[in-house]
Amino acid sequence: MKTNCSSMKNTDISYQEETPLYSIRIIRSYIDHLHKNYPQISIDKLLDHAGISKLQYNDDGYWYNQRQANRFQEILVSETGNKNIALDAGRNLIKSQSVFAQYLFSFQNAGKVVSAIGKIYSKASKAATVSVRKIGENKYEFISKPNPGVKEEYYQCKNRKGSLEGTLKFIIHDYPTIEHTSCYHKGDNYCRYLVYWEKPGETFKWKRIRNYLILLGLPISGFISFQLPFNYFLLSSTSFLSIILGVTQYANLLEEKRLKRNLEEMGNLAESHWYEYNVRYNTTKLFEEIGRVTSVKQNEREIINAISRELKQKLDFQRGFVILVDSLKCFSLSNSYGFTNEEISVINNSWLGGESNNESIWQRVFKKQEPILIEDMSRSNDILDSNDLEIAKKLKMHSMICVPIVHESESLGLIAVDSLKSQKEFREGDINLLMAVASQTALSIANVRSFQKLQESEKKHRTFVETIRDIVYTIDLDGRFTYVSPMIAVITGYTDKELLGRDFIEIITSPYKETVMQRFSDGLKSGETATYEIEILSKDNKAVPVEINVAPLTNNKGQMIGRIGVARDITRRHKEEAKRQEMAMRALTQDKLASLGEIATGVAHEINQPLSYIKIILESTLNDIENEKLNRAELSGDFNESLRQVGKITNIISHLRTFGRSDVTSFNPVKLSMVLDDTLILMNERLRIKNITIEIQLEEYLPLLYGNHIKLEQVFVNLIQNSMDALEEQGKGEIILSAQVDNNEVLITYSDTGNGIDPKMQEKIFEPFFTTKEVGKGTGIGLSIVYGIIQEHKGTIICESGMGKGATFKIRLPIYSESTDSLSAPLGA
Repeated sequence: MKTNCSSMKNTDISYQEETPLYSIRIIRSYIDHLHKNYPQISIDKLLDHAGISKLQYNDDGYWYNQRQANRFQEILVSETGNKNIALDAGRNLIKSQSVFAQYLFSFQNAGKVVSAIGKIYSKASKAATVSVRKIGENKYEFISKPNPGVKEEYYQCKNRKGSLEGTLKFIIHDYPTIEHTSCYHKGDNYCRYLVYWEKPGETFKWKRIRNYLILLGLPISGFISFQLPFNYFLLSSTSFLSIILGVTQYANLLEEKRLKRNLEEMGNLAESHWYEYNVRYNTTKLFEEIGRVTSVKQNEREIINAISRELKQKLDFQRGFVILVDSLKCFSLSNSYGFTNEEISVINNSWLGGESNNESIWQRVFKKQEPILIEDMSRSNDILDSNDLEIAKKLKMHSMICVPIVHESESLGLIAVDSLKSQKEFREGDINLLMAVASQTALSIANVRSFQKLQESEKKHRTFVETIRDIVYTIDLDGRFTYVSPMIAVITGYTDKELLGRDFIEIITSPYKETVMQRFSDGLKSGETATYEIEILSKDNKAVPVEINVAPLTNNKGQMIGRIGVARDITRRHKEEAKRQEMAMRALTQDKLASLGEIATGVAHEINQPLSYIKIILESTLNDIENEKLNRAELSGDFNESLRQVGKITNIISHLRTFGRSDVTSFNPVKLSMVLDDTLILMNERLRIKNITIEIQLEEYLPLLYGNHIKLEQVFVNLIQNSMDALEEQGKGEIILSAQVDNNEVLITYSDTGNGIDPKMQEKIFEPFFTTKEVGKGTGIGLSIVYGIIQEHKGTIICESGMGKGATFKIRLPIYSESTDSLSAPLGA
């Protein structure tokens, strides 16, 4: 049972909120009331908040739901600050709806009007059922019972009461008394109103007197005819009849006045609606023309002139002008009509350019961004200062409307119209109309200024693009050029016109075509930016190396329509890179030669030992030959040992030759232990002579590195050489070198027991030609060579040291895998 109730409740709420219940005429009565009493409020804002479109608002057959009604009431109270706005607007319902007014006038009787309200109500609302019952003279019971599933709000109850008051006032020319004895919103099942009015109309009263006189006069006349002579009877009867006729004539005169007054009100109402319809028509035509003008004219002055011309032709304003402000917020008369040259001069010199201690009318409207209506300029001392009053007098202004031109909270200017004393007064809808025109004007001005800024920005960017030394280009989704900057001619010899519409792949050199096509396809799918190096063909078929930076090209909806890129000629960079590499190679060779010079003594000792042994063997063998004491077995052993010593010499000389080469640049899998073994072949003897021990601690099963064996050997030769220089003063020292796997890299830690490096110097030790050694000792490029080789191997090297704590270098190198083969690929491929 509980579930059923819940289901019914949800159904009721859905019905209440979404079912069309109320005629759009009700909201129109609110809007009509706002035009008269709150002209500054934006109607579009109210309708938009309620979820009612302009098309629906103008549709006589449109019905809106309870949710829309609540939202309309919500913003209405917020904007007006009037909690009784529903009651006030209800009193305006009949006046704003001429069809209903004409229907009620057909009765010419207040009682019949009340009885007819039930029929009228059903034409405006499906939310409740209304019944009307007469319960006394000039007294009626009015009951409104909500239909099933409908939950009206309290403001709608107020609106209904206001509608009753306004309807009867339209007939009896005064508000009736209404007692709200029962209310749906106070827990009753319906709303009950007792409607009555105390005094009948003057016409009704005199007609009643006439009827009483006739009823009273008949028996009196009969009685007198028997009691008085005929002459007296005739005189009295004639006098009495004259009184009755006089009363009748007076009653008829009052009736004619009432009818005339009602007809005048109907005429005024019809005239008001005719005026509104005429204004709507002219406003529609005005906005159509403004829209047409702004679509073909992109000049601010031309647009203002066109709007002023349409104001004069389409609307009933004999004089008007438009004021705009410049970047310094100074007023200037942009356009006017209906004024003489002398009057325009007065406006320019005295009103806009004149000096006054008080804030002018224009400044107030401009700053507050609110319209102002002055009905009588000569009696507006509280609004206008003395300067304003004096100028208005010179211009013969009687009344004036001034509205701000505002776009996105920024005041752009003002529109003002005025009337002379001989002209008709402004109507309540004039302010709202001018506000709409000002809004359209603001939008048009903003669009023109935005377009001008866009043109200026485009010109500035085009100038920038066409003057930079890079090629800026765009291509569509098919890969065809849609724009190429003129710099293309300088770099390739092609003009931009020659390339427009052509496939960009046509100017890519053959080795790069496949790669570029794949990158283009991937870029369209991912929308990512990319940077890479390729070669393009010049007009004379020469390859030009360029660096490409490419990004997605989108429209204003964010949809990709192609790619935009910048191509930079890097021919000079390649030459400089080749020169730099040549210099680096020279530096490396120089460093190797310096290293070879340093280790020459040790290597000579390494070679001298086996040579001495071979010499002794040869001398001994010659002596045995001379003494004929040759022993074949001993001789074979001596020769084998001599060959081993020769092999040792050959190995040392071969390694020296390999180490000294500068053309070995290939990358291969490298075993760190072998690199260190070869390093010690060159450095062991020198370390021994300088009394320096070296301890190598390698993690078991250390993975292969990916690099160049000789260059890595150069790293450790330079580090050991650096340590020997640091330990020379001590006369002895120790070097510890360890290696282990750490996060898919091999971490090599190299430490010595020297004096260390000043922390202030550590940032500079890898810079070329920086040295802390005395003049004539060291080249200053050893550690910079180390740094360059490690960088080339995609590794890192850092120094951790302190004075008196020795020096520690931590080197990280990538472990060999199939993916690291790309390390040996040329740049930009």
